[in-house]
Amino acid sequence: MIGDLSKYLTILLFGLFLIQLSGCVGSGTDFSLPSDSEEVKFPTWYVFDIETDSTKEANIAKNPDSILNLLEIFIGEKIRLGQLSPIEQLYLQGFKLQVLTNSDRMDSTMALLPGFLNQIIELTDTSYLISILGNDHIIGNLNYLTNEIEPYIDAAIRFIGKQPSSDEEAYIFLEKGILLGDNQKYESAQKVYLICHKYYLETANYYGLSLVNTNLGNLMAFVEGANGEGRYYRDALHYAKLSGREVMVLISLGNLGGFYRSNNLLDSAVICYRAILDHELVLNSKDKTNRYLPATFNLSNIYLDRGEYAKALRGYEEVLKVSKEKDLYIGLAHGNFGKGSVFKKQGNFKKAIEYYNKAISVCLAHDFDFLLLDFLKDKEIAYREDGNCEMAYETSLEIVALRDSFNNVDQKNAIHEIEMKYISDLKDAENQKLAVELAASRQKLVGRNLLLIIISLSLVIFAYLLYTKHKLNRGLHNAYKVLMKDYKEKANKRKVPAVQDEEEDEKEAAVIFAKLKQYFAENEPFLNSSIRVNDIAEGIEVTPKEISSSLKKYRYVNFKNFVNEYRVEKAKELLEDEATQHLTIAAIGAMAGFGNKQSFYSEFESITGVTPGYFRSNFIDQP
Repeated sequence: MIGDLSKYLTILLFGLFLIQLSGCVGSGTDFSLPSDSEEVKFPTWYVFDIETDSTKEANIAKNPDSILNLLEIFIGEKIRLGQLSPIEQLYLQGFKLQVLTNSDRMDSTMALLPGFLNQIIELTDTSYLISILGNDHIIGNLNYLTNEIEPYIDAAIRFIGKQPSSDEEAYIFLEKGILLGDNQKYESAQKVYLICHKYYLETANYYGLSLVNTNLGNLMAFVEGANGEGRYYRDALHYAKLSGREVMVLISLGNLGGFYRSNNLLDSAVICYRAILDHELVLNSKDKTNRYLPATFNLSNIYLDRGEYAKALRGYEEVLKVSKEKDLYIGLAHGNFGKGSVFKKQGNFKKAIEYYNKAISVCLAHDFDFLLLDFLKDKEIAYREDGNCEMAYETSLEIVALRDSFNNVDQKNAIHEIEMKYISDLKDAENQKLAVELAASRQKLVGRNLLLIIISLSLVIFAYLLYTKHKLNRGLHNAYKVLMKDYKEKANKRKVPAVQDEEEDEKEAAVIFAKLKQYFAENEPFLNSSIRVNDIAEGIEVTPKEISSSLKKYRYVNFKNFVNEYRVEKAKELLEDEATQHLTIAAIGAMAGFGNKQSFYSEFESITGVTPGYFRSNFIDQP
C-alpha cells in the first residue's frame, strides 16, 4: 500500500514536471526544453496529465516542501540506480529552481543558481542558459545582481553575439548594463543599454523601452556632469503608458518629478506628483505609505518653496495623519518639521518653534540623529527672528554639541582606521622580512646540498679507483640510500611543523570566524553605531587580537570593514522593504547602525559600488 502511494506521488510530481517542461506555466516562468538540445527520454507514464493548466502554479505554491522532498528522493534513487543522464539531471535541477523561485525562497535560489549555471555551461546547452538568465521571474525577483552571476551573463553574451535577437537575449544585455553601472563602468554600461534600446525599438517592445530608458536616466543622473536624464525619464514614461504597465508609469512619474524638482522646474514636478496621487492604483490602494505618502510629502515641499502655505500645510497634516495611523515615526518627524517651516515662513515663530520641538522630540525618542542638526538649525533661526536671543544662543550650543559628537565619532573612526592600517602595514613588513629570510635559508640549503653531492661524487670516484666494480656499485647504492634518507628526514623536519602550525592557525581562525558570524546573526550588534571590537570579544569569549587575526585570514581589512558589510546588507533589506519606502536614505542608514549620513553613503557605495539612492531607484521600484 505504501509502495503504491509512493509511486502515485512520484507520478504526480513528474506529471507536474513534464507540464512545466512543455511551457505550460506561462510567461516569465517557462522552463521549456530548448529545441536544439538533446532529447530527454522519460518513461511513458511520466506524461500522464493529472491537472489542468490553471492549477499548476497554485499546487507548486501550496505544496513546495512536498514537491521538493519528492524531487530529492527521486533524483537520489535514480542516480543510485544509474538511470539519470547529465542532461536529465540538469532539467530536474531546473524544475527544483522553479519551485524555489515560485515560493520566494531567494536564499535557496541563490545557493542553487551558480552550480546550476555551471552545469549548463559544462553541457554547452547555450539556449537553456540564455532562457534562464533572460527569465525576468527568476533573475528579476532577486532584486539585485551579484558578481557571482556576472561570468554567466558574459558567457551568454558571447553565445548571443553583438546584437540580441529575442526578448530573453535583450534582457541579458540589460542585466549586463546594470552590472557595469554598479562597477562604475558608465561608458560601457551606456553602450550596452543602447544595444537594448535599439532592439526594443525595432521590435516595438514598449515595456522593454520603458525599462532601458529608466536605467539610462538613472545612469545619467548618477554620472557627474552628464546630461540627458530628463529626456530618458520622459521617454520611459511615454513607453510605460504604451506598454500598459501602470506600475512602470508610477515609477517613471516619480523619477521625472524628482528630476524636475532638482532642476527647479516646480510646476512640472507638481504635475508629476499630482498624476501619481490621482492614479487609479494609488487611489484604490489601502496602503498609503508606499507611493501616496512620498508624493504628498514632495508636493508639500514644493508648495512651501512656492509660498503656497495653505496647500503645504494641508499636505503636511495629511503626512502626519497617515504616519500616526501606521506608527511611522520618521513621517511624524518630517510632518511636524514641515508644519513648523510653514509657520516660520508666515512669521508665526512661536507656532513654528512648537512644531519644531515636536519634530525634535520624535527624533530624540527614536534616535533620528541624522535629522536633528537640520531641525535645530531652523529652530535657532526661528528664535533669532523672534528676537529671543537667549534661546537662540542655547539652541546654537546644542547644535555645536551635536556637531562635535558627530565629529568625535568620525575622528574615532579615522583614528581606528589609521591604527588598523599601521598594524596591517607592520604585519606586511614582517611578512616581507620573513620571506627574505626564507629565501636566504633556501639558498644556503641548496649550497649545502650541492656541497654534499660534490663530496659524495668525489668519494664514489675514489672508491672506484680502490675497489672492484662490484664493490663500487654496492657502495654507490648504499651512499645514495643514505643521502636520500638524510635529505628526506631534514626536509620533513623543516616542512611538517610549518604545515601543522599553518593548519592549526587556519582551524582556530575558522572557529573564531564562525562564532563571530553566529553572534552577529543572532544578536545583530552591528545596529549599535558605537560598537567596539572589545565588546564583541567579550560576547564570544575571545581576545580582540584573535578577532582581528581571524578577520585577516578571511581578507577583511579591519573589524569596521566586517561590521559595515552587515550594516550595508541590513540597509539593502530596508531599502528593498515596501514598508520603509517612505523613509529617507539617511533614515535607512541610521536604522542599519551607521552613526552618520556621511559614513553610510561612503560605506554603502564602497561595498556595493552604487549610492543608496541609486540602489533604491534601480531595484526597489522594478515591477
